[in-house]
Amino acid sequence: MFMERFPGDLQIGSLNEPLNERHLIQPMTIGAKIQVLIILSGSQAFSIDNVTIDLNAQRAPQAVIMRIDQAAILDCSSSYTGNQRKIRMEMPHNWLTQLQGEATMASLPLLSEHLDHQIWSPSAETITLAERIVFPPSHRHPLERSLFRMSCGVEILRRSLSEINTHASEASRSYVKRSAEDIRLHILGHLSEDLSLAALEEKFCINRRSLQRTFKSHYGITISDFIRKQRLDQAYDALKNHASTIAQAAHLACYTNAANFATAFRREYNVSPGELMRGSAR
Repeated sequence: MFMERFPGDLQIGSLNEPLNERHLIQPMTIGAKIQVLIILSGSQAFSIDNVTIDLNAQRAPQAVIMRIDQAAILDCSSSYTGNQRKIRMEMPHNWLTQLQGEATMASLPLLSEHLDHQIWSPSAETITLAERIVFPPSHRHPLERSLFRMSCGVEILRRSLSEINTHASEASRSYVKRSAEDIRLHILGHLSEDLSLAALEEKFCINRRSLQRTFKSHYGITISDFIRKQRLDQAYDALKNHASTIAQAAHLACYTNAANFATAFRREYNVSPGELMRGSAR
């Protein structure tokens, strides 16, 4: 791969050719860096200190950004052969911190530790910029060509950081949605059992504060209020449709005191358990 070095030790390289076994290199030691790799066509797998990265652009381009804090072993022996088109960017850690000070890397929690990395599908704009690095327009002066490649590379880096943060936010929202739905389904299937926050903590291995926040952020109601409502709905159905006694309905709603059950029932449905039973009997 042809690599061009720019001020600040920013390096940008590109490759567009068929690969075969003779291109595969032996394991080698690499230094600390931030690295961005975009596979536009073909596929590639490699490992850095036994952390494996597997990129496959058979259907669409794929990209990875990775933080390497110390000397590490790069092993490309598992690279796939075939036609490959890609770009690679490398820069020292202080390349970013020079922009906004030492807090810059701390503001990127996805890249906070050695070998932290993120694989994502780059946007159409990022793909276009990468293609321009592989196939730059003809320039009359080499300096123009270098400046063009550097400007595309800097814009790719900006977009990459934005895209991985968006990707992480979407993944986080998806996780919250799945977690909230798992909690809801567990509650509905175990209304007669212990559904205390302690029991839910043990079931889902999530502390109660996170449980409450996850559930309420998705359904707009606290876990305890949701449980209370579902149990009362069970009691309502039992009284109205199944000729249950008030004591049986109270038990379904997990109340040990009939008076407390009646108070909660009237507050929820604006009718007492007895009035509902009498209305259903007519």
